[in-house]
Amino acid sequence: YLVWLILLVSLSSNLPAQKYFDLGFTGGASYYLGEINPSRQFYKPSPAFGAFGRFNLNNRQAFRVSVNYISIKASDADFNNVYQQLRNVSFRASFIEIAPTFEFNFLPYIINKNKKVEIIIF
Repeated sequence: YLVWLILLVSLSSNLPAQKYFDLGFTGGASYYLGEINPSRQFYKPSPAFGAFGRFNLNNRQAFRVSVNYISIKASDADFNNVYQQLRNVSFRASFIEIAPTFEFNFLPYIINKNKKVEIIIF
């Protein structure tokens, strides 16, 4: 995954503005909070990434579809609770989410009046 991210960053450059269609990518980490892990933040982080496409109907409305992948995992053996040690349950799960979304902006959404867009990745 890291190779793809580096490739994407290295290929980024100035692109002409898209009036009606936007394409984007997301990346980060996912982790589990629940019965096995009730409070430990960032417990066993796993990669999470996705992509989206947005069709701008006008300067207030847009239709967006995003596809995201996440994975989570947890194990009772990682905790000192006696009940969890006796139960000894673990799991690993992966999810693919497809989310169609309608966006409405209360104020007109104008990206850039000069019609020049620069992609900056931090």
